[in-house]
Amino acid sequence: MFEGAQEMLSAGSGLIAWPISRRLESKSLCKFGSLARELSMLSATSSALRVALEPLRPAELPRLQRALRQCALVYPALRVVVEENGEHAILGTGELFLDCVLHDVRASAHERADESTRAKSSTLNSSSSLELRVSDPCVLFRETVASRSHSSASAATANLSGSLKFISEPLDATLIAAFERGEFHMLGAKTHFSIDGDQSDEAAKAKAQSRLRREFGWDILAARSVWAFGPDPTHGSNCLLDDVLPGTGKKDRAELSRNSIVQGFLWAAREGPLCDEPLRGVLTKMTDIELADDGLAQSASQLVPAARRGVHGAILAAAPRLMEPVFRVHVVLAPEHVKVVGALLARRRGYITEQQAIAGTPLVHVRAALPVLDSFGFETDARLATRGVASVAQILDHWQIIPGDPLDENHVLRPLEPAPPSALARDCLLKTRRRKGLGEVIAARRFADDLVG
Repeated sequence: MFEGAQEMLSAGSGLIAWPISRRLESKSLCKFGSLARELSMLSATSSALRVALEPLRPAELPRLQRALRQCALVYPALRVVVEENGEHAILGTGELFLDCVLHDVRASAHERADESTRAKSSTLNSSSSLELRVSDPCVLFRETVASRSHSSASAATANLSGSLKFISEPLDATLIAAFERGEFHMLGAKTHFSIDGDQSDEAAKAKAQSRLRREFGWDILAARSVWAFGPDPTHGSNCLLDDVLPGTGKKDRAELSRNSIVQGFLWAAREGPLCDEPLRGVLTKMTDIELADDGLAQSASQLVPAARRGVHGAILAAAPRLMEPVFRVHVVLAPEHVKVVGALLARRRGYITEQQAIAGTPLVHVRAALPVLDSFGFETDARLATRGVASVAQILDHWQIIPGDPLDENHVLRPLEPAPPSALARDCLLKTRRRKGLGEVIAARRFADDLVG
């Protein structure tokens, strides 16, 4: 029974006994759903690293899938994804986390090995253990914009019976932080619970609009024009606004096509134009819409791809940038080793943010910031440099823009040589696109039919 229940459980979930005679009221269900959503946001940790894996023998793929499902229940921060080409990948928070997951994947697969195979061999051999081919860890990036679009991006539908225009600009940093801390939800869809459980969708939506005006300085028109946040429609760090002028008849057409345009925006937020990485901190406004009167022009098959291309075109016109995750590093060590650790951090683009003596001990607690891209092997180097005295812990803290313009083709990148700081974003862009099988050239024409000044 429990093996069948595993298919319905998510990470960090469990089973409890509930009396049959006890009845749940609808209001209690709403409160329980709201609480479950908030707890899931607070316990979930953003992934920073990605590792692809496949069995050495293709016939053992079901064993790998079963082991991954079991590990996903044990590790709440683990994400298991299956790419379009069938490749399995695990996303985690750090080196140690992924190492523990891979160990448990192999151990779980070995425990579920066939009993007849174990009876034939008294020792662990290749026939009972799961041999995996594991890729090098890859850092996950985010895509954002550094300025307002210098022109609006127009994207036509496939049958040329309509067009959409978008512009993009950076989203307020305080609002992004509120979303990522789980302190703000833009509700209004019937599929989501309200904030307090006993409020209607319209009341919760009005409350969110009031917070946008009061706490984040939005005007009343912009707060009412919010269509969706992405990649999650209610609490993503990107926003879509309906900025079409009223009174021209286009406002009604935009409202009728709202669902399709929102789906295109969510698609664009999940896969950005630079290297198919999620967007972060992008405010997109739809400024104009032209649609024919026939039903085919207003169908989702026409509007969803057009909206995605238009959003990507507006981002390319707004100085797109790549963002990298940054660890908050905690190091406990002796005072004489602080300079040594500081030098190690400096060589990895890191820096010390705080240093405090631990009361009652001769040790010092050092807090530092270290980009995940340069964090590989830092704990080992710190232990070697301090003769095993240093104790290191790394936690994902924030995201920062990678230095350089990822679209600057003037930088010359040579193989097997580290990229200069000004070309680091370009280097990360090209390597990520090559890994994903994308072309090295990003053509704006692919995402927008016209850039209107």
